Amino acid sequence: MKSMTGFGYAEQVSEELSISVEMKTYNNRYLDLNINLPVSISPLEDRVRKFLTEKVSRGRVDLYVKLKEFAGSAEIIVDEEAVKKQHAALVKIANIAGLDETIHLAHLLRVEGLVKSISVFDPERYWTILHPVLHECTEKLDLSRIAEGKTIEVDIVSLLDQIEEEGKTIAKHIPLYSEKIKTQVRDKFLEVLGNQVDENRVLLEIASLLIKYDINEELSRLSAHVASFRKSITGEALVGRKLDFLCQELNREVNTMGSKSIIVEINNAVVNCKEIIERIREQLRNVE
Repeated sequence: MKSMTGFGYAEQVSEELSISVEMKTYNNRYLDLNINLPVSISPLEDRVRKFLTEKVSRGRVDLYVKLKEFAGSAEIIVDEEAVKKQHAALVKIANIAGLDETIHLAHLLRVEGLVKSISVFDPERYWTILHPVLHECTEKLDLSRIAEGKTIEVDIVSLLDQIEEEGKTIAKHIPLYSEKIKTQVRDKFLEVLGNQVDENRVLLEIASLLIKYDINEELSRLSAHVASFRKSITGEALVGRKLDFLCQELNREVNTMGSKSIIVEINNAVVNCKEIIERIREQLRNVE
């Protein structure tokens, strides 16, 4: 189980450049990627987005990449024809002025346009640099999300234990539930018909109500859902949506028992179960 909240950071420094990747993730119903790249490597955004969608399935992801180049990757272009013309022009100027002056390199370097710097973007080169740092960052992010997921798992297991205890309380009072129905039916018949009660009719009415208000099936399904819940949180990675569905099923069974119950103790247990299920749902809002 992974939490949707996490943090990861990785960097690489070489003689040529330094690059750092920082990732923060938050809970969100769907996958929402917020990618921030330096302008110089912005053409790599599609590759970064594809990489992240393979690593994260749900939640908001804020990614920040910082890049600083010490030795640029620009290509130096010398305009040879312009250099020759400029040199010739400087020699001519010296002759016209009657100067016995030798033309040095420094004179030519002061002239704009003779040497040009053209930036060259090589996507494969930059992706080769970025990818391992991005990979390391997502691994660290995963570790933090797994660690928080373990904390959430412990809390949910504790809440499941509480549901099971409430289930035991309900099961304990089911025999009283049956007796109360029998007593109520007999009292009602005696109140209306007095001593002229048809025992077969009384038994038929009792059987009908016991079937109508029986909660053993719901209690059994509640137990099965709890067991499935336990199995899912310990054995699967991406369980958020599945557990959310199981919460709906738990709530369905509890609501049905509540609508059928005529015992105060069972009603109280049902209310407790609803509160516990809501607490589980709150935890699941942060599970991938």
